[in-house]
Amino acid sequence: MKKVSIVVVVALLVFGALGCSNCMLAAPVRETVEKTISCGANPSLSVENVNGYLKISEGKVGEIGFKAEKIVKAGDEAKAKALMEKVKVVVTNEGGKVALKTVYPKRHGSFFSFGGRSIAVNYTINVPRGTIIEAETVNGAVTIGVSASTVKCETVNGAITVTDASLLSASTVNGAISFKADSVKKVETTNGSVKGEIKSMKPAAGGIETVNGSIKIVVSQKAAFRVCAENVNGSVRSDLPGAQASKHHFVAEFNGGGNTISIETVNGSIKVLKPQL
Repeated sequence: MKKVSIVVVVALLVFGALGCSNCMLAAPVRETVEKTISCGANPSLSVENVNGYLKISEGKVGEIGFKAEKIVKAGDEAKAKALMEKVKVVVTNEGGKVALKTVYPKRHGSFFSFGGRSIAVNYTINVPRGTIIEAETVNGAVTIGVSASTVKCETVNGAITVTDASLLSASTVNGAISFKADSVKKVETTNGSVKGEIKSMKPAAGGIETVNGSIKIVVSQKAAFRVCAENVNGSVRSDLPGAQASKHHFVAEFNGGGNTISIETVNGSIKVLKPQL
């Protein structure tokens, strides 16, 4: 099971405190940044954010387009506008490798409090089919749906939803994960359930983990793979042909076996099921 770093724990405490302060702030000031970038035949995208959601969808061939909505709250409108000028979306493009990064103003007062003010940047992005995607935020949900894409995404406080990907890595601390992907490399959360569908007939080796939550994975009954599933508190079952589960553990090979998919939770049930007609 994964270990939560000190940095992550600090982030949880900080943004919880920041959220509590928002009720004393004036109405938000908003500003939108929009841009379309030529990305060539083999694009990649990286997004770095701190506070705000990331939504990435499939768009036109040869271009990456994005809209970043900046939202700032402060004691009054004038202070919010002054702070808004310091919130930047930095864009780089090196041979089709596009990077978006949110730059926040220097902090004053308590950690990440921005002097008692609130800053969020929400991204809506369109990329071509097959884009290599790396996306991370700290406080916000992540939603991605791009066919034939290789996806690595992270958040701390927020759910992750991936509706289409070729190979998926996904990580959150407080939030559920839902996905459809050909194969998974690593899918993990600490407090939340995992529900997903692995679509490949010969899926790659991978791992799916949570600590407090159930896991439900759907795989074709014609897929060739090996599964090793284990929990501490909760049931374990599969309706795939040939699966024999004990109370908290089962190992099985389907259709001659193949790469191993490991599935683990501490508190929650595990289900490995065939698709429902």
